[in-house]
Amino acid sequence: MKTKYLLLVLPLVLSGCSLLPSKTALEKSEESSETTATESLESGAVPGENTAASAAAEAGVTTELTAENFTFGVTEIRAKKGQKVTVAITNKEGVHDFNLDEFKIKTGMIAAGATKRVEFVADKVGTFEYYCSVGNHRQMGMKGKLIVE
Repeated sequence: MKTKYLLLVLPLVLSGCSLLPSKTALEKSEESSETTATESLESGAVPGENTAASAAAEAGVTTELTAENFTFGVTEIRAKKGQKVTVAITNKEGVHDFNLDEFKIKTGMIAAGATKRVEFVADKVGTFEYYCSVGNHRQMGMKGKLIVE
């Protein structure tokens, strides 16, 4: 009988297995979560706080803007100071451009059917006018405003 018992137990001992249960994946996960929460609290961060606001600031603002004769499809763009702003200007008809002087943005002429993309950081607070400088398009209302808060 002792021989049979030894033959059953010996392979377990030699392979390094224990007869005691190991930690479950859930217990390991809980330990990891407790460590992360403790580290966050020690650093002064509150878990879950401002994550949506941080993600929005990092994501930036993207606007699809159409240009047609004497009008832009979007006449107001909003951003927060420090956000990256991307504007994709698609010209539907005629010849147009996109200018935003305070941020030194000038696309040059955009042919009908073409799209140009501009990217910049909104590093100034205020309201800024963007416009088309072709002929008298600006005077005829082909303009909009960028509002940076």
